[in-house]
Amino acid sequence: MNKKYIITLIAVLVILMIGVLYFLYNQQVQPISITNTTYPQSSGFNFYPINEIKSNKFNSGTFNTEGYVVKIYTCPLCPAGAQCKPCMRDNIVISENNKLLEAYSLSDKEMILFVDNPKQFELGEKYTFSIKILDHKSTSEPINDVEIVGYNSGTTLNGMLVKNGWEKSLESYCAQGSDYFTLKTINNEALVLEFEPAYTETQMSNFSGKNVTITGEKKSKKIECPEGSQCPLTPSGVFTCEVFKINKIIELKPTDNSVLDPSGKVTNNNLQTYRNEKFGFEFNYPKKLKLITRNGSRDSKEIYLIDDPIGHPDDWYFENDIPDYSNPYLDKAIWLSVYPDQPTVEQFISWRFGKPNWNFTTETISGISALRSTHVVVDFSSGPKDQAMIIFDKNNTAYMWLTTDTQGKSNNADLLNQIISSFKFIK
Repeated sequence: MNKKYIITLIAVLVILMIGVLYFLYNQQVQPISITNTTYPQSSGFNFYPINEIKSNKFNSGTFNTEGYVVKIYTCPLCPAGAQCKPCMRDNIVISENNKLLEAYSLSDKEMILFVDNPKQFELGEKYTFSIKILDHKSTSEPINDVEIVGYNSGTTLNGMLVKNGWEKSLESYCAQGSDYFTLKTINNEALVLEFEPAYTETQMSNFSGKNVTITGEKKSKKIECPEGSQCPLTPSGVFTCEVFKINKIIELKPTDNSVLDPSGKVTNNNLQTYRNEKFGFEFNYPKKLKLITRNGSRDSKEIYLIDDPIGHPDDWYFENDIPDYSNPYLDKAIWLSVYPDQPTVEQFISWRFGKPNWNFTTETISGISALRSTHVVVDFSSGPKDQAMIIFDKNNTAYMWLTTDTQGKSNNADLLNQIISSFKFIK
């Protein structure tokens, strides 16, 4: 065979082999695509389910919500020099149900969230989102466009964090400790909290009595009673309970934190006025407080001022139309009861309280004569409380202000004094 021909053939084979090896090498060392998280963790905004945000047509503001990622959309790349149709901004669809979607036929339980880098989310995974409702709309949804401002994985719940002492109950046995913590939720449930290793007992105690958002997950816990021990009322001494394992706690702040200025006075731009023409009075109160009015017995009028940043519905504070004073928000409320047809204030006190252990003193508040008393009552679940009462009277009508101030733990009495300093008769 011609020597030149053999050399040429060998050269071609070498070139082909180098090409094959280069191709295989590139396939193996091709850079790995890394998806980066582009948002901070969720913030302590008020929480609303997807259906409430859509059905109430929220069209501005920042909120927290949660849902499963059921659709991910990214706008396809447009080749250089090509004419491409405009496409939607990158987005995900979240849902209260874990059922993947192919199209944008959404119910009131699904919502589009516009997002940068949607590939940081996993289909079928549940997340808590901090969202911002924008001032424009580009979809057929009933609300303006919504974009993500933060998120984290897991379930989010709002409520009041409560420290509890041990007692012979399934709740205590489930917690497995002398002191334990629960979250009292919007549905009046008490969830046992498992907080270690994310938080220490001291840190948890600092949140006690405060409105919080917690993030984590519910899990089942099996408790077996050691032989010879006192155990829950179950035949076998073995039971399963549900706890909430915490990853993160955020204290819920009222929407207006500047009710009192540094001098201790209420600033006017933080106030609104309640006026009642029938009973002829008005007063100013901080905007952060929820005001509820209800008709009471004997043609009386009940007015409640409640510091509840979660914003529960009005009926949540009452049971069978009667105030539920075990409710943690109502227990700390300030309220005004107006009772008409009272011959004298002394007769009103006798009718309302019998012979109470109250010592009243007379003082003048904003030019109006009033009776004031403070009475210590004992609540074994939270310790001694000061009940502050102020009574105005005019035209055979008694106007009774009342609040409960847990000793050393709240400033309700100070807030009551600020409010009644603006109380005045208008006829």
